[in-house]
Amino acid sequence: MAWRFSKRVRLFPGVTLNIGKGAPSLSVGPRGAKLNVGKRGARYTVGIPGTGLSYTDKLFPGSQKPKKASLEEACLSAAQALAQGDSAGVESSLAGHRKMPDAALALGVMAMNRQCWDDGARLFEQSLQAGDKLGRPWVNVGVTQFGEMAVALGMVTKVEASVRGAMIGRTECLQRSGLLDQAVASLVPFSSLYPNDLVIKTMLADLLMDRNATGDMQSILSLCAGQVVPLPETAPLLFIIANAYEATGRHQQAIAISKAVLNSRVAMSNDLQDEYTKLR
Repeated sequence: MAWRFSKRVRLFPGVTLNIGKGAPSLSVGPRGAKLNVGKRGARYTVGIPGTGLSYTDKLFPGSQKPKKASLEEACLSAAQALAQGDSAGVESSLAGHRKMPDAALALGVMAMNRQCWDDGARLFEQSLQAGDKLGRPWVNVGVTQFGEMAVALGMVTKVEASVRGAMIGRTECLQRSGLLDQAVASLVPFSSLYPNDLVIKTMLADLLMDRNATGDMQSILSLCAGQVVPLPETAPLLFIIANAYEATGRHQQAIAISKAVLNSRVAMSNDLQDEYTKLR
């Protein structure tokens, strides 16, 4: 049983102050005709004394807490801000749902865009708690990806509203934070699930090249075993393979890859082409 407290204080004839658990209110009027004014608004009550009959109605509502938008409504508002390039609007729209995985996914992208790598990694990790359901509210409002990011020299990929997008985002944030061991440990199991995903394979090879621990160069060559045809989308991976050959003393293999790519005249970024030229 809960305790309750209420008290009426007569201020003047026909005027009483009502004190209780909630906000105080003021009642004005003679018996049988009262006007009550408080935080919840104003209401009047009329009745016949001694009969128990009365009628109460509101004159005007008081202050009320605004109704919290549902996650899908918040995603819709954020999608509109995203379409306008308004990062602050995206974050504002999702502020009330920060603990929800789908909100964390978009907020992770916003943090990554600000180069807040630690925050981005944490938010992407939080978003992965949704599992395969991640991204459904975004797809429902027409959002399939949040933009693009560079994941290796010459390679840009879309950050999708999915588990794959969250994993790629988390790995990139960990790498940018210098947490290479965590980034590799995070991506290796995922690469096993998607062995033919060129973006994931290139990211993992780039991570191993960046970490350069014992055995990492051989791991790159094992990861990319087999012939890789020079194409615009494979040029970044082939560059990493060529560097792995160079790092293990196999200069001729590195030169052969560089020549094959340059002679094929595949489209690539100027920076990547310059690096290939240096190898040759």
